[in-house]
Amino acid sequence: KFYHIVYLTRDKDGNYLPASGLFVYPVGDLQSIAMVSDQHPTIFSDDKAPSNIVTLFQENPLELQNDRRFKIAMMYAGSGYGVVMPDYLGYGVSREYTTHPFELKDSLAWATIDMIRATREFCQNEGVALNKQLYLSGYSEGGYATMAAIKEMQENYKGEFDIKAAAPMAGTYDLKGTSDYTLANDYLLYSPFAAFLGYAYDKYYRFNSLDKMFKSPYSSNMANYFDGSMSGDEIQQQLPLTQLDTIPVPVTITHELFNEEFLAQYRGDGEIEFKKALEENNLYDWKPDMKIRLYHCKNDPIVPYFNSQKAYESFLNNGSNSVKLVTLEDSDIENPTGSIHSDCALPSYKRAIVWFNSIKN
Repeated sequence: KFYHIVYLTRDKDGNYLPASGLFVYPVGDLQSIAMVSDQHPTIFSDDKAPSNIVTLFQENPLELQNDRRFKIAMMYAGSGYGVVMPDYLGYGVSREYTTHPFELKDSLAWATIDMIRATREFCQNEGVALNKQLYLSGYSEGGYATMAAIKEMQENYKGEFDIKAAAPMAGTYDLKGTSDYTLANDYLLYSPFAAFLGYAYDKYYRFNSLDKMFKSPYSSNMANYFDGSMSGDEIQQQLPLTQLDTIPVPVTITHELFNEEFLAQYRGDGEIEFKKALEENNLYDWKPDMKIRLYHCKNDPIVPYFNSQKAYESFLNNGSNSVKLVTLEDSDIENPTGSIHSDCALPSYKRAIVWFNSIKN
């Protein structure tokens, strides 16, 4: 069964806003089911929010055959899990109230935690028997959101959540290091990511520096790019694009999107507040006490592998003995499309589900 869940969660100022997500669970002769909270990767258009699957399933389920959200939900539900998929703030019912706080740990953690709470309440009211086992997974921004949620649960909600295992996949746990890496390059492989990060952080921290960060006319159009009405590819077409001889796909020359002065300051000793905000949202320097497996393709050019490697090494150095790094190679990808970051999601999920199944009671 598929349900569209609406609940309340906090924004950065402590205000409660309506948020939404998807809940899928298997029906049949099941005494009780474990819950998986799966956090979705970066989306740009609101129609990609997980809760929209409910309407699509009702209207034309055949259209969902190639939908990644649907595939993941079915993989989990088919293994006997109840699957929770938060839309995050800025998508679903919250779209009219706020912009998505892209790659901001507190908001992503709260949206995930409050979705789990709301789904538990729904199951109690509807007679859906959940057991206490909780698993979390997520890819790309979802990997980052998963890491943010389990850290928040361990540090502030220890008695409320009993995390059986977590599988963060290909997330930017070293957000500052990833930004350094991205902005040091002469070109951006997929400019909507970098533009979204700059816009989201400017809005969240109220820097009011879009004109300083981005060139015109892009600086004045950021709110339109990221209001949930356009896909990532549509946004990319609105940003400067160049075809280089050495790269098979069009790219954005970094200084054609970002102002040269901003880049010089960021690459040097300037932009202190922006760098501080990025460092505040790093997620690698803590000591997890739950079972974690980090999944990441070694040659991922969008979210570099060093994110998972650094998190893993930091966890070990901090004394954690319940973590493992699973490295995937290009050969692990089935039916590659040429985008390693995107293509690595499905093999990562398949490994995570096998692992979850192996420890599920």
